[in-house]
Amino acid sequence: MPRIAVIEDDRAMNQLHYEMLAQIEDVELHQAFNTAEARALLASTEFDLLVLDIELEPGGPSPKGGISLLSEYGSTTPVIIVTGMPEENLHEIALDLKAFEFVRKPVSRVDFLNKVRHALAFRDIYKSKRSDDSWPTYLEVDPSRKPQLIWRGKQIYLSNTELCIVYLLAETVGKTVEYEKFFDALKTGQSERVVQQHISNLRKAFVEVDPGFDRIMTNPMKGYFWKADAN
Repeated sequence: MPRIAVIEDDRAMNQLHYEMLAQIEDVELHQAFNTAEARALLASTEFDLLVLDIELEPGGPSPKGGISLLSEYGSTTPVIIVTGMPEENLHEIALDLKAFEFVRKPVSRVDFLNKVRHALAFRDIYKSKRSDDSWPTYLEVDPSRKPQLIWRGKQIYLSNTELCIVYLLAETVGKTVEYEKFFDALKTGQSERVVQQHISNLRKAFVEVDPGFDRIMTNPMKGYFWKADAN
């Protein structure tokens, strides 16, 4: 079960983010309302995602405590920055410090949740690749920690849904992923035809960087599988 920390000093805003995140099934949510609480929370357990405000405790001893938290945790944990601060270069600063995504206030629920799901999917891929020797050769997680993958040294630009589908295929190399399993990644439009369209788009994306790409295979009437590397 993914564990998410919401770190925001405005209690109403913190609760709003919490309630939006609660719409995602099977997540464990925690809240912190200042830098000190955040440090204690993050020291107590490992999180899969941080939803972090830059400006914590305005006028206090650590008005931009979110920056220090991002610099400490951004390289090891996906962080989504949510801020209303107007500085033009803040976006670049946050990304330089390894922020995974950047969301401006007021928050769009659809955009926010899409980026959260994208971050969680990336985290799943990162964990699977790190611990599973069967992960496909030549398929890498983008070292800049962006929510993308690299195939044979070249970046593949994928949607959140396509990223989830690749993850499903890559974690079970050589084994068929049946249509019903893909439906969990689709959320909407759960039909075999929609899965087929996504698979077609994925193949095109990989072929664009590798004309000889042939790893995503069809198991007729059942689903798809990632072809195992040749011995």
